[in-house]
Amino acid sequence: MRFKPTKSRSMVLRKGKVVDKFRFNIADTAIPSISEKPVKSLGKVFDCSLRDTTSIQSTCTELDGWLKSVDKSGLPGKFKAWVYQHGILPRILWPLLVYAVPISTVKTLERRDRPGVYQQEGRWDEFYIVPNRCCKERGQEEEEWTGGVVLLRTGPARR
Repeated sequence: MRFKPTKSRSMVLRKGKVVDKFRFNIADTAIPSISEKPVKSLGKVFDCSLRDTTSIQSTCTELDGWLKSVDKSGLPGKFKAWVYQHGILPRILWPLLVYAVPISTVKTLERRDRPGVYQQEGRWDEFYIVPNRCCKERGQEEEEWTGGVVLLRTGPARR
């Protein structure tokens, strides 16, 4: 079994900051730093910022793109609801589970201009993300989303 330096990553921390000053080599092959080539593992991106904010923002922009493409597709409401439930929600729930997402961000995702309410033939459908909130610990400013359930509520048409 051989060690592959090009598939590895290095990271040097000094006083809590990532430093690109040092280079590591194995057999005259440089190991790329995490700032040069970020690592993606199980949907989580590890980069030099050491924070989840950029990944959460990219997830939000991806959601906007997916929702716009579904809205422009010209499908009837119930098919848009199916695409949202079986195509988009699984793609969104995984990053919400992997990253430490504040509950306020989850609430804004829930309120986005999305195919949340469809009126068709006297019915309406709404999607809700019901979070399982973790307990607030000392010093923790905001609750974080630790998982949840997606509900589809159907009822009579709204007027």
